[in-house]
Amino acid sequence: GLTIMASTSYSSLQNSVQWASVNFSSGKLFWSTKLLADFSQNKYLYYKNTDTSIVKQTQQHAQTNQLALLQDFLYKLKANQQLGLHIWIQNVDRQVPYTISALPLDAKQTDKTFRAMLDWRVSEKKITFTTKLAFFNEAVIYNNITDAIYSNNNFKTFALDADLQYKVCKGFIVSGGKSNMLSLANSPNFVTQKQLLRDA
Repeated sequence: GLTIMASTSYSSLQNSVQWASVNFSSGKLFWSTKLLADFSQNKYLYYKNTDTSIVKQTQQHAQTNQLALLQDFLYKLKANQQLGLHIWIQNVDRQVPYTISALPLDAKQTDKTFRAMLDWRVSEKKITFTTKLAFFNEAVIYNNITDAIYSNNNFKTFALDADLQYKVCKGFIVSGGKSNMLSLANSPNFVTQKQLLRDA
């Protein structure tokens, strides 16, 4: 059937979080949608030493705004086969707080995330086979107007994974698999694109 849930919270640091979830299930299909909204001021008190005294101050420039979407689809192809699609989208804008000894800086960082995975699972008596195909696209963007720094770092990852499990007897399972992952990175600190291949 259909299930809907929601919640909200607020803290003394002036942080507010809202969350909602909608789930639906039928004979062969299941899908789930989750939404998250986080607006945090992170205003807390701390003590700062000066030349003459100790001053109580409120933390400034530490705000975080986060929006996220998680989407899942599961479809039963047959009684022993299941296909799934999973998507995660997230955007985080945060102000980078300065240290006690440093001057206030207008430093901000944005994290952008997109992740998707497709999986297929087959079960036959004592054997279970699972394969997964995933793609990640992530970016970390740092901007400091005072120090004239702008850095856009982008990462892409492709992953393919296969796993086979065999149930020998009750409580004893033998498993083996193969995993391949390719990561591509682009950064102002690199002249060319960097690659990392992991094979296991």
